[in-house]
Amino acid sequence: MKKVLFYLAFLFLAGVLGYSLWQLLSANRDYTAEARVHTAQLSYRPGSGTESAPSAPAAEPRPALPQITGDTALQETQPAPLNPEIARLRQDYPDAVGWLTVPGTLVDYPFVQGRDNDYYLRRDMDGAYLYAGTPFLDCRCDRELTGGNSIIYGHNMRNDSVFGTLERYKTQSFLEENPVGYVYLPDRTLTVEWIACVVTTDQTTYLYETALDREALDLLYAQGRTTRRVECSPEDRFLTLSTCDYERSNGRVVLVGVLRQ
Repeated sequence: MKKVLFYLAFLFLAGVLGYSLWQLLSANRDYTAEARVHTAQLSYRPGSGTESAPSAPAAEPRPALPQITGDTALQETQPAPLNPEIARLRQDYPDAVGWLTVPGTLVDYPFVQGRDNDYYLRRDMDGAYLYAGTPFLDCRCDRELTGGNSIIYGHNMRNDSVFGTLERYKTQSFLEENPVGYVYLPDRTLTVEWIACVVTTDQTTYLYETALDREALDLLYAQGRTTRRVECSPEDRFLTLSTCDYERSNGRVVLVGVLRQ
């Protein structure tokens, strides 16, 4: 009987060890795949053709260049895109919207918009399977970010990739030291003034409305783990970043900011 129990215990421990090893190898494979995809995406990062990417909006748009055909015919001018890399990104990937950068974190990714809010959960921009998925704009939102509240979702990867470092905004000092982010669209660069980080669950619906009214703003400041008071009103445009939180079941970390031109 002792031998039987010994072998059963051995088989159990071997099974646990094998499963843990499989989990480790699987996670490493997923992280490696995400890193490879992200490296390929960096050619679309604003400023990738220069020595360093811009950390703040450009002072003014680049001048339009006339397009001339024939010897003397001057055609209607077309404005040169402020961010040509994003124009190229949209041309190469029709679902692409722009590029999101949050200084102080590792959030530095293109984002897309699918026909629903499931497609890019586990897909890269080519549509191939990718466990880390691609950050995506809520399908209800306007792709030019002209709506009241534009919502972007991304996975909280345990190796800090994608939206894994948004958790840093749970700390008040980090919010105060890193108060802005940037969104790059083909024709403009938007600054985001972060106003609150809410640690909640997927049942907190007001954060996921496509417009924030006065009651929602009051709740945001009341329920925020960290907050930063800036001048804003329901008439402003907001950007909301959402990722999973591992503190609780179905937890969410939600970072909200005001979009500035």
